[in-house]
Amino acid sequence: MLSYLKESIFGMLVILWFIVMPVAAFALDVEFVGPYSSYGDDTNNDGKYEFLIFKAGIKVNKGGYYYFYGLLQDSEGNINEFSRRVYYDTGFGYVYMQFDGTKIFLNKVNGPYAIKRIEVSRDSIPPELIQGKDDVHLTDDYNYTQFQAPPNMNASKYCILSPCNIPKSLIGSRDNIGNNENPKNSSNNEPNQPNTIDGCNDGTAGTYFDSGSIDSITIRSLEGSYFEVGKPINISLVLNCHGVWDRLSIFYTTDPINPSWVLKKTAQCPGSGIKKLSFSFDLAQNPGNHTIRTVLQPKSLLESCGTSPYADNDDVMIKVDKCVDNDGDGYGNPASHICRYAEEDCDDNNPAVNPRAQEICDDNIDNDCDGLIDMDDDNCINNNITISFAKGWNLASLPNIENTSIEFLLGLFKNKCERVLVLRNKRWLIFDLEHHYNNLYEINGTNGFWIKLKEDLNISFEKKQEQKATIMSLTKGWNMIGYPSTETKKLDEVFSGVSDDIELVYLYKNNNFNSYSPEKNGVTNLYVKPGTGIFVKLKNNAEWFFNGTYSHLNSSSNLVEFNLTLAKGWNLISAPLSLKDCGVFCGNTLYYLDNGKWRELDGAVDYTKGYWLNPNISKKITLRGNPINGMNVRIIKGWNLISYPLLNRTTLSYFFGNTLADIEAIFIYNSHNKSWSSFSKLKSGSNTILEPGFGIFVKSNNNADWYFDGNKLNKV
Repeated sequence: MLSYLKESIFGMLVILWFIVMPVAAFALDVEFVGPYSSYGDDTNNDGKYEFLIFKAGIKVNKGGYYYFYGLLQDSEGNINEFSRRVYYDTGFGYVYMQFDGTKIFLNKVNGPYAIKRIEVSRDSIPPELIQGKDDVHLTDDYNYTQFQAPPNMNASKYCILSPCNIPKSLIGSRDNIGNNENPKNSSNNEPNQPNTIDGCNDGTAGTYFDSGSIDSITIRSLEGSYFEVGKPINISLVLNCHGVWDRLSIFYTTDPINPSWVLKKTAQCPGSGIKKLSFSFDLAQNPGNHTIRTVLQPKSLLESCGTSPYADNDDVMIKVDKCVDNDGDGYGNPASHICRYAEEDCDDNNPAVNPRAQEICDDNIDNDCDGLIDMDDDNCINNNITISFAKGWNLASLPNIENTSIEFLLGLFKNKCERVLVLRNKRWLIFDLEHHYNNLYEINGTNGFWIKLKEDLNISFEKKQEQKATIMSLTKGWNMIGYPSTETKKLDEVFSGVSDDIELVYLYKNNNFNSYSPEKNGVTNLYVKPGTGIFVKLKNNAEWFFNGTYSHLNSSSNLVEFNLTLAKGWNLISAPLSLKDCGVFCGNTLYYLDNGKWRELDGAVDYTKGYWLNPNISKKITLRGNPINGMNVRIIKGWNLISYPLLNRTTLSYFFGNTLADIEAIFIYNSHNKSWSSFSKLKSGSNTILEPGFGIFVKSNNNADWYFDGNKLNKV
């Protein structure tokens, strides 16, 4: 074993020598050379652009298939993406990137739009980046209404927060009647015609600002900043009334796809000219996207879609939410901004348990919903333990740590170490101070590691009760694991719950290895002390959790099931459970992002990661396992693909919590409708609902260490 380790270290140093050697310059297989231009594309000649086309000049030095990617961004941070596999012969040419015009329309932001990023990658699995460029082009000053509107989503505005204001600039006319006054001037027309979700058109008779029209609408919740089921709202309108014969009617539906309109209020105009009317009513009891329609037309007609030649029909869509707070403590499950407090209640049947409760240190309950119970919680009193490490090589681990960065490790060992090695998924990772080489970025309590010290060193750790459900994903063959405990125990006791998985165990102390085989030795006098790293050879892949000793993950009584629905084609997924068996994560080709590089999953599932999977048919997969109660999440500067390790839906803002300070952008891919949703500091998006089983792209401003506490992410 020792000779094997020495050979591995030598091999890594040889690789390092090649890495730092200079490399001759070479021509790229394909590269962006310009010129760059853009234009709208009306594919069905209906006067609206289905696509915004970005045209980029390229030089192809080696013919073949390539993947092209583009990212379009508006002034409010909304993202529109393009990707396609294209064949090119050698020579100069163009790539045409099509950006979805309907998405531009739905964002309702006028141009110009910026081409923030373009990339070309090799036709490999996964694609390998050849070249990328940032901020290469700015489009013309488009109006968003020049792009194609989707069916059933053509309301004048969609609002999440109260008040919802629809100004005169959006609805202060009737479709095209501005042309009746001056056929050459369309500036007075409604920009988002017909401003209704079901295609209900305005009347065409009359002239602008003379015939009746609805000039503005304001919808307010009367009980907060959000629209809540069953709660009252007020609708205030400014009307341009033609006379007392005009009537305003308010209709309402809770189903924007198949609307069934209900008349809520009606009143006649009090006279001619600019008039103000106000109405109130209670929202329905079911959450969702509700639509309010205002109809102004002669009073003899009472229709959900005004058919008079002088009718003005305008819709407003609002998001209506609810708070499920069974125990009445102000916290909901799932989390909701409608509740008194926005955080999620981890036990919604016990009013004494919520994120603002005080942790009780001896009741075996997570009182304050931080994922830590009793003495594991920082709010409870703990003692310290001192661990001694020797000069030279140590096979070590770190008990009860939350910060997992390599920088934290160096500080913990007071910068007395020369080299650190970790075996992870049959791959050696190294941090070498002497040669300035590093592909090791984090170590947690589940990892054992080799560390070479310049001198003897004593380190103090906080002594806590054993960490509950510290999960370890192990592979067949050799694994180097940690001992996340501050208690000394006999080796056979530590592994008694998983002995049937084990072929051989090695401990290293004072330049000697001691071995243990459960089948051959049974009972042993070897002890495992805090700070010990352990080599374990397994018969098969396994999932363990640590609760003072190692146990099979599937031996827990908390096994639950989750149905993961996969669409045909690419799916961005993650495991919301620590799995009893690997299910869809075994026997399939999955790709994950590792320190900015795409890799194929060839070992145990990393529950902090998201994965790309490309099934050839749609199917539903049942996953069985245990809820994930806690884990460290290492984030690098730039793009990360992480998991959503929860079984319930919650909002983006709640799940990411205080880690949003580290984040530049978040992208979520819905494989069922092949669409992206995004969040950025320029664009709120924080009310986006996260779904179990989805993976999440996160762009970080810096390297960061986060901790998932069983409910949400926290900065370490």
